[in-house]
Amino acid sequence: MPSRDAWDAAFCCGSNSVTRRAALRQVGDALPTTSITEDMMLSLTLLRKGYVTRYLCERLSFGLAPENTKAFFVQRQRWARGAMQILFQVDGPLGRNLTLMQRLLFLPTHWLSQSLMLMLAIIAPIVFLWTDIRPLVNVTAEAVIYYLLPMVLAVVAGLWVYAQRQYFPLGAQVLGTFQSFKILPTAIATVIKPNGHIFKVTPKGSSAQDSGYQRGVFWAASALMMLTMGGLIINTLPEWRIVSQPALVPMVAFWAGINVVVLLLVCMISLQSAIRRSEERFEIKETIWMLAADDAASTGRIRDISLSGIGVVVDPESACAARIGESVRVFLAEVGFVEGMVVRQTDDFVGIQFNLQPSIERDLMIRKLFTSGRDNSIVDASAFSATTAILKSIWSANSALPNISPAIELPLFAEQLPAQSLVLQPRQPQVSVKEITRRAMAA
Repeated sequence: MPSRDAWDAAFCCGSNSVTRRAALRQVGDALPTTSITEDMMLSLTLLRKGYVTRYLCERLSFGLAPENTKAFFVQRQRWARGAMQILFQVDGPLGRNLTLMQRLLFLPTHWLSQSLMLMLAIIAPIVFLWTDIRPLVNVTAEAVIYYLLPMVLAVVAGLWVYAQRQYFPLGAQVLGTFQSFKILPTAIATVIKPNGHIFKVTPKGSSAQDSGYQRGVFWAASALMMLTMGGLIINTLPEWRIVSQPALVPMVAFWAGINVVVLLLVCMISLQSAIRRSEERFEIKETIWMLAADDAASTGRIRDISLSGIGVVVDPESACAARIGESVRVFLAEVGFVEGMVVRQTDDFVGIQFNLQPSIERDLMIRKLFTSGRDNSIVDASAFSATTAILKSIWSANSALPNISPAIELPLFAEQLPAQSLVLQPRQPQVSVKEITRRAMAA
């Protein structure tokens, strides 16, 4: 987006954007509906009218990402389909009153080219290993080393230099391959039939809590992985070898080995674990106070917390007086007292389900969870640390519950609260821990 902004061709990306009212009135006083990506069409329409679109490179808001693989594909397929649709519109990138650079930047070729490139990179070694049809005609092993390998390294290094700490080769390869299984058919189908597609909103909240896995992607990636490994095994045995030029086998084996790793990670991404919580959990390391029904006080540290509940590691010298099924009040900094019920308990752990109805405490909790400690500072992450984090998140499901058997059966998903806006009053001075102790002892 900063690069597009330099060419006066930034595009509106849905929410978190501002459109001048006078400009919107000049283009019909409404969003264009000729494509299901109306934000992209609005950008083109404004550019055609002589307006300049700008990208503000500041972090001013936080948006929701897709919550599971199903929601991810709904979003990305809509983007791909809408981007391909604009090619067939009279007011698209091939229409009038656009500069050459604006036309080039709004051509949605990457939805086809990227997916084709990634799928061909997976399929080409398989075809070669099983049929001896070379992906590169009349090319020797020496030519590959001297010409192709430096080109690939130059492209990767160039992206790494110009997109510092934003381009992660393995992560980009896995994500691109994962989405190509569905994006490529969608893009091709839209080229064949550009019109007649309905707008699908990205599922969020309760509508995005379906469990399961991406069967088509999983089994397609598994089959390609098995074919790749089978082709490598066959061509290592002289009596079964299919490839007529053995010198090419080591290089193709290296290529195929990378593909196997990528396909394995694609299979793991396709496995969607059951979403057992209705709200996002946050790790906030704070000391809290818990008051039982008889006002007996105990302390502990937050392990994780959400709008629906909290996990507390109880201090060894301060056992929780409340038992499973009993009510408890939790004091949280910047929020105040929140009522709840103990639903899980061990010697050093307490799980509490909140009873947060629409109230000032609930709004303060939202502010605490989603804004506390989150500002415009840029996270400094290296390619290695980011890739490691990606692999770790793939390997272990973040939504897995702790290994504690609940004594009370809870509904799988909490009922969604109705939409309601409440005005937050100026922050009141926080009650100190010393004051909480005094009140608890007095009670």
